[in-house]
Amino acid sequence: MTRAWMAGGLALWWGWQTAQYVPVWNTPLSLATHVVQLAPSKPQALLNNGTMLVVHGQLSHARRAFVGAHAAAQAAHVPPYDRVAVTESATDNLRAVAVLVASARARGWT
Repeated sequence: MTRAWMAGGLALWWGWQTAQYVPVWNTPLSLATHVVQLAPSKPQALLNNGTMLVVHGQLSHARRAFVGAHAAAQAAHVPPYDRVAVTESATDNLRAVAVLVASARARGWT
C-alpha cells in the first residue's frame, strides 16, 4: 500500500509540474524568455533570447538582448571562452539586426 501511495503522490506531483511548465515550453521564444527571467545576468541566456526574438521579428527587443549579452559577457565571473564567444556572437548579431532593420526600412515595412 505504501508504494501505491508513493506512486500516486509522484503522479500528482508530476502532473502539477507539467501543468506549471507547459506555457514555458510552448515555444522556443517562451522558453528563452523564461531562462532570462531565471538568469538575467547570464550572457548565453540573453544571446539565445535575442536570437529567438529575431526569429519572431521583434528586432528592437532582440537588439536590447544582444546589447545586454555583450555587456553581461564582460562580467568578471564569466569564463574567458564564454566572454569571447558571446562577445563575438552578440557583435555579429547586432550587425545582422542593423541590416535587417535597414532592409525593412528600405522596403517601407516600418
